[in-house]
Amino acid sequence: MSSLLRLSDEQRRRALAALVKRALGTELVEIEPIAPGLGNRRFFRLRLAESRDAGQPSRVIARVEAEEDRAKRPDGVAGEPTLEPLRGFLEEAGIPVPKRYGGDAELCVELLEDVGSTSLEAAVGTASRALRAELYDEACAPI
Repeated sequence: MSSLLRLSDEQRRRALAALVKRALGTELVEIEPIAPGLGNRRFFRLRLAESRDAGQPSRVIARVEAEEDRAKRPDGVAGEPTLEPLRGFLEEAGIPVPKRYGGDAELCVELLEDVGSTSLEAAVGTASRALRAELYDEACAPI
């Protein structure tokens, strides 16, 4: 498990506040845990102090690596890759990805752009048939 996930709530708050201050130069106002998904990673939405800097985000996502239970993964199947090499590769290819604001390797946490709470599954489920076809065409087009 990540060092961050082993901390008490107050210790986690202090560690994330220090990371936000170091990476973005602002104060942490609120931490909202995000319900876990399919993988081992955990996410927290961090609300930041208001800033006069127009480029300063008002929220970021703390993406936290968690130790994998290898017993739950079939033999011969690789574990989840770390985010940054994949995110950087996609970004270099011109594919939109959440911006990275910084991180802490010891705590196994990355600060990423908050792109909202709507999942791709939910977005596609509520899209019109024509829009869904257009999005699938775009997603499957050669780079």
